[in-house]
Formats: sequence, C-alpha cells, structure tokens
Amino acid sequence: MMKPNLARQLSQPLLKFISKNPPAYTEGLAPYRDKDWQTAKDCFEQAILQRPDHAPSHFKLGMCFYKLNDYDHARACMKKAMKLDPSRSEWMKQIELVEKRIGTAENTKNKKIINKKDGKSKDELIKLMQLFLLHGSYDQFDRLSHDWNNMAGGKGTAIARQVKLLKAEAALMSGETLEEALLDIRDSYSDYIYYQAIHHSMTGDPGKAMELLRAQLLDSPQKPEYHYALIEAAALAGEIDIAFDMGGKGLTTSRRARTWSYLSAIVDSPSTLHRYLNMLEQWCEKSPDSRHHRDIAWATARACLQGGAGLLARKVMHDSILYHERRKGGPASVRPVTVVYSQDEHLPLWLNGFADLPYESTIKTGHRAVRAMIEVNQFFSESGLKVFLIQDTLIWSMHGFSAEKAPQAITLGVWGNDPVLEEIQAKINSDPRVQLIPQSSAEGLIACRHRSGIPVRLFVHTLASEAVTHQYAGAQWTNRSFEVIAQQWNQEIVYVPSDPQAYLRDFHGDGDIRQGFDWVMQSRNAQVINEDQLVCYAYEKLLTAKIFGDVDLEGAAMRTLLDLGEHQAEYQQVLTGRFVIPDLERIRRDAPKVVLYVSGLEKVGYQANMWIPVLERLSVKSAIVIREKHIAEELIPTVLPIYFMRTMRDVENLEQANVRTILYPANTQKNIHTLRFYRMNHYFINHGESDKVVNQSKFLMAYDKLLVGGEMAERRLKDANLPLREGQVVHVGRPQAELMLEKLDQPTKKLKLCCMLQPGKGLLRKPITHP
Repeated sequence: MMKPNLARQLSQPLLKFISKNPPAYTEGLAPYRDKDWQTAKDCFEQAILQRPDHAPSHFKLGMCFYKLNDYDHARACMKKAMKLDPSRSEWMKQIELVEKRIGTAENTKNKKIINKKDGKSKDELIKLMQLFLLHGSYDQFDRLSHDWNNMAGGKGTAIARQVKLLKAEAALMSGETLEEALLDIRDSYSDYIYYQAIHHSMTGDPGKAMELLRAQLLDSPQKPEYHYALIEAAALAGEIDIAFDMGGKGLTTSRRARTWSYLSAIVDSPSTLHRYLNMLEQWCEKSPDSRHHRDIAWATARACLQGGAGLLARKVMHDSILYHERRKGGPASVRPVTVVYSQDEHLPLWLNGFADLPYESTIKTGHRAVRAMIEVNQFFSESGLKVFLIQDTLIWSMHGFSAEKAPQAITLGVWGNDPVLEEIQAKINSDPRVQLIPQSSAEGLIACRHRSGIPVRLFVHTLASEAVTHQYAGAQWTNRSFEVIAQQWNQEIVYVPSDPQAYLRDFHGDGDIRQGFDWVMQSRNAQVINEDQLVCYAYEKLLTAKIFGDVDLEGAAMRTLLDLGEHQAEYQQVLTGRFVIPDLERIRRDAPKVVLYVSGLEKVGYQANMWIPVLERLSVKSAIVIREKHIAEELIPTVLPIYFMRTMRDVENLEQANVRTILYPANTQKNIHTLRFYRMNHYFINHGESDKVVNQSKFLMAYDKLLVGGEMAERRLKDANLPLREGQVVHVGRPQAELMLEKLDQPTKKLKLCCMLQPGKGLLRKPITHP
C-alpha cells in the first residue's frame, strides 16, 4: 500500500492536471476581453477562493485593479502571482509599469501624508468624510472632523478649507444649525455667501438667494457652483431669463455636463428650447462629441420633450447610444469617469468635490435615506396630508426600512386633484426639509428632494369607478381600487395599501417584484399616454445599462423600445442587433418548442450555423439561445429569434415558457445550467462527427437522446464501452446534406461523382436514380 504522505505528494500534480483552471477564472475571461473590469474582477476573486494557488487568477485580478486605477492592490496581486509561478517572466514588465504608476502618484500633492501614524493621505480623508455624508453617517462625520481639528489644529491649509466646507454641507444635509458651521468659514467671504444662499433657497426664499449670489459673482465670476445655485434659485423664483443668462456665463468658465441638467429643467416652450439648443451648439463648437455625453444627451432630450420636439428628443438619445457603442471600449469605457462629469439625481447638488468618489459608493444612500424618510413623513403628517408608500418605498418598508435596502428615491402616493397639487406645492416651498424641483407636474407628479439630496416623488392617484390611476414618464398605471391603512414604524405612523401583495400584483402578474424592478418598463398594466417621453426614458435606461453592464435593465429597455416600434424609425441603428434579451412574456409570445443552445468563449458560431437552416424547416417553432453576446455576430442570417441569456434566472424562463426540447451542438460547461430541467428533452446533436475523443465522452450519457448520422457513429460509441441506454442513440443522417439535394424533372448528364461516391464503393450502397 502506498504511504499516505507519498500519495498526497503524487495527488497534487494530478489535481492540478484534472482541474487546470478554476471555473470562475474561465468565466472571467469573457468580461476581461470585453474590458468589463469590474465583472472580471469579481470572477477572478471567486477563482482565487476556488484555487488559492492559481497564479493566472492572481495576475488577471491584478490587471483588473490596474485598469480600475487601484495600483496598490494591483501590485500586491501581481507579486503574489509571480511568487506562485516565478517562470512567468513576462509578468515582470507589467509589475514594473504598476510600480512606476505608484511612484508617480506618491509624488503628487494629493498623496502627501497628513498623519504619519496611520498613513492617511489628504484625499483619503476627504473621501471618507464625503462618504459619511452620502450615507447619512453624520455622527461619524463629526467625530472624524473633530479628530482632524485635534490632529492638524485646523490651520489655514487647503485641506483645512475643504473640511470646513464639508462641515457646512453636513449642517445643510442633517438639518443642524447652519450658523455654527458658517462661523468656521467666515474668513472666506465667498464661501460664506454661497452656503447662505443655498440655505435661503432651501427655506423658501429664492429671491434672497439670487440677491446674494448675483452680488458675489461680480467678485468671483469663475465659480461654476455659484452659477448652478443661481440658476436653480432663479428657476424657483420664476426668473427664466436670469437663469438662462447665468447658465450662459457659467458655460464660459466650466465645461461640466451638470450645467445642462440645470438649464434643461427650465425649458418650458419652443422659444426656450430654441434658446437652449443655440447655447448647446455654441458650447459644442470646440468639442462636437460633447453633446453625446450621457447626462448632456438626457438633459437635451428632456428639454426637447418639454419644448414640444418629441422626435428630436428620440434622436438625441439614439445618437448618444450609437456614439458610445462605436467608441473604443464601448459604453463601459466611460464608467470610471462617470462620477467626474455627472450629477446623479440622488447626490446633493452642492456636494463639494464629489467627483473623486467611486461610483459604487455614491449610489448607496444608507442612513441618509432613512433620515429623509422620517422627516418627509413628518412633514406630510404635520401638513394634514395622508400620503402612502408605493413602489420601491413600499418594498423597502417590507424590509423594515433597513439602511442596507434603502432605495435611491422615496416614492409616495396621495389621493387628489389640481387644488391638492397647488396646496402641496405651497407647503413644500415653505419647509426647509423638502425643496420643490422645477419640473412640470402635468402628469400628476410632484418632484421634490430632501435637503440631503434624496429625491422624493409624490404621485397623485385618481379614483375612477373600481380603478385607481396615476401617471409618470409617458405611461399611466391602473390598480384595482384599494384602501390605505396605518402601519407602525418605530415611533412613526406610515400609510400603506391595505393589501401590499395585491397592489404589487397589479404591476407584475405574479407579484414577485424585487428591488431594482423598473416600474416604467417592466410593469404589465402600463398604458402609453406620451410615446415620445416613454421612448426617451427607455433610451436613457438603455445607455445607463450598457455603461454599467446591467443586462436585466438593458433587456427591459430594448423590449420597451421594440414594443413601441422604435426599431422602425428611419434613423434607427441602435436596435438592429442580432439578438434580444427576452423576458418570460417575450418567450411565451414567440412560443418556441425547440431551442438550439450555443455557448463558448470564442468562434463557436459555426456550431450553430450548420443547424440553423435545418431548424428553419422544422414544423414546430424554434429559437436560438446564446449565452455570450459575441456569438450573435458569428451567426448566419436567420428568421429564428435569437435570445441572449446571461444568467441562470434568464435560462429558467425556458422551462416556464413550456419549451419542450433543447438541442446541444457541443459539450460546454454551461450545458449543465439547462440539463437540470428534468421536464424537458435534452438532445445532443453535435456539430460534426469524427474520431475525436469528445465524440466518445462520458458527458454524452447526460443527454436523453444522442442524434447521430448512422451506424458508424453508433459503433464509435459502443467501441468506447459507453453505458448506452436502450433507445438513447437515434440515427438521423445528415439533414444538412438533404437540404442540398434538388429534385430534377428531367434526367441530367451534368452530375459528376467521384469514385468514393460511386455505387458499391465508399458511402453510397445503391445506385443514384433521378426521379
């Protein structure tokens, strides 16, 4: 018997041979090639958990960190890879490049150490304080700013000024007394005036804010934040001309995309739209492609909608997506700088220097949303209005208003009509906790935001007979009539539909709605009332989904655009792709009974191409399922629907849609995702027969049927001693060859046969006769 320690020594190389690469490593190669660094990073991290000694996983993870500008982690991962596999000398060049980047970064001013004990740098301190504000951790922010004052004495350095400004913003966000925070910045008169003006706008006195800011801009014309604050104050005061003038002056001092978000909000007629477009045309003279920036395109589309140019709004969004699709690296290439140039709705519009924060951190609202929910609920209760929780906020309540489950916006409902709208708007304008955003409420929507930056959307519900309706983004939703009941939440009383599950089922047939559900595009009971607005909304979500790799949202947006007939527009080039990302309803509508299942890392389209003409001739409906996007470009033209299914959840729709049979042209890793569906038939059809080992693999035993050309193929399986089941092997010939045969009405002498195909020799055993 072999000694145990010797057995272990021999087993190690064997284990490595059996499992050359961890599954997650293989899965990460596709997003790595597509430059989807975040997704690839997640895969390689999982691969390291599966195989800690797998050197390529460590190196690829390091490359992902490098592309994401996290050089310290990149260096650590690459050095670990070299330690595991010193023979990979080519990796050293990349490590040297990372070391050079780290050296350059350490020599910049932003990386100077302010505390030698813990090694925190200036920018790290500011980022941490900003994240505390964005997540609503005001107590932690106070402690950190207090530690900074004790550590550095609050001297007159640049970072000391930044900390003071953040303290002023913290006072605005949290509702604490602003005067104390302003005392700290009294040595900087312009900053003092700026935050005073914001405070006046928030407390319902935009006229005073305008007075302060206009005077200050005479002394500090290069401050784009002042222009933004003045635009918003002027819009609140109804001074549209002043708002446009300030926007134009702000554009001369800054090329930030945020400016157009402010200007688009005040477009309300064809004349103001014309003014907006003229300003945009002049601004884009130096950089014509700037108009395609995600936020500029959406702002322009919104301006066109409000100015009555719906077709132009559609084309603006279409051209923006087309531009990002064609740029090097695709839409995902702009992800690392998304925060730098944009001002997302859930961020405070005046947050100081938020651009250096990672985007993943800014989308989390945390305790900030919880606090906003409490104060907004108190505001409406004190106003005598019974608002009730709907959509994402209702689902949030089902999770106990957990900070981890907080949405990016608070959605509420109210029973009412036009007088109620006017009453609510008047009360909002006079309360410092909420601020009315300049936006049309023609849809029965009041758009507000909490002082911390959390958006608050109040949908006006109208009761008609046995139905309840409300409108948003060009669509109208209908619920069955429902009552509103009180629900206890800590010390608060909130109101919810009496049967939340029934309420949710009205939006989605099975009622299984989770967070992230898009209420505009995925609801089942939406009726289109403004097609231009709904199309632009879908375009906006489509571009966002492409940038951040959200396949579920991308599929919902594409289906919405296709259902609205946008693919028939003359300018259309975005929706001409080969595949769709289907939901269950789309598959049921197509009603395929047979699907061809294709998966692979690269150049596997030929495996499907040889079967597509056969499937097109079947008497039952067929479809093609691809598990990787790139396969679509390798397929021949076909009338069969092509479904891209990335996740296991997508694949499960096949069974729910009553697909009967899955055809497999190859043995691939992802076949196991569908083989687990025991109610379906699983047929292996291969992509060409030969004496290769794969055609004698024991993997073939997993399939219900093995469709082979003839006796020779069956003999090959039996010679391999495979445990074939009775009736498992079925002879089907080569249908592709049959499609090439033509019926001749007259005998012909043009038919030439090589000696291998003559009767009695080779494959043909009977003479060929012409019908």
